[in-house]
Amino acid sequence: MYSLPAYAFIAQDFTTQAALYTHHQYIAGFIMTGAFAHGAIFFIRDYNPVQNEDNVLARMLDHKEAIKSHLSWVSPFFGVPFFGVFFFIGGGVGVGGGGKND
Repeated sequence: MYSLPAYAFIAQDFTTQAALYTHHQYIAGFIMTGAFAHGAIFFIRDYNPVQNEDNVLARMLDHKEAIKSHLSWVSPFFGVPFFGVFFFIGGGVGVGGGGKND
């Protein structure tokens, strides 16, 4: 049910699909920017480490170095194979293969 288009014939019009995707990406970007800004304001103005000694947020801040180091290894691990596929396809086009990769 969720894969069906919301309006009739939207699945056949690529321009409309691309415009809707871009529109929703912009909305998501604005919402995330606002969320990060409000989070930063909270940490600067309202966060008190003494009051939040043993809650989830304090534990996350105590382990932020481990979280960052794990994310720095996980991101390239997932990203490099995808970029490799893109370079492989683009390389075939670049040498006159027409993107077929025969």
